[in-house]
Amino acid sequence: MSKRFPLSLAALLLASCSNPPSTNELTAKYSAAPDAFENLKKMIVEDTVQKECFVVGLDNIGEYWLGGGEWTHRNDYETKLSLSEVLKSVGLTRERYGEYKVLFAKTGSERVRFCHASKFAPQRVMVLVYRAGLAVSGCSGEINWQQEAPPAPSGRHDEGDFSEITPLSNGWYLKYECT
Repeated sequence: MSKRFPLSLAALLLASCSNPPSTNELTAKYSAAPDAFENLKKMIVEDTVQKECFVVGLDNIGEYWLGGGEWTHRNDYETKLSLSEVLKSVGLTRERYGEYKVLFAKTGSERVRFCHASKFAPQRVMVLVYRAGLAVSGCSGEINWQQEAPPAPSGRHDEGDFSEITPLSNGWYLKYECT
């Protein structure tokens, strides 16, 4: 059985990123609901308040993560929390979180993050619209907005790895990467 586990894991990892969506499929998410992306931006900026960065998603709210049906703090995986406890801790109401979930459904996304401008990076909003595989070997697609001009369009393809920036409109762009 121990010999089959690495093979099963390898097959799962290969299958999880073997057929990623096209750039056109991901940009269509923005084209289909630009107002919903603007509403996500407005809400996350309002809710970030004094924090440098803040995230709200189906599996991640602030410094809390959902795993196995239970919420935990990123520094304390032993203590299990309810969604109500997490929302109270980060200062969101259940109704406000429900508004995020409606916008996630409209945009085909699962997480939004906002970071204030810093010495090294412009103010920006990142909306996760696709992910597969693991952080070290997988794919992700984000529809991002930033206060300054978005990065120049780019593309790099090497033996299955790629990184692309595709401009959309009004400061929004797609950042699509597979490693």
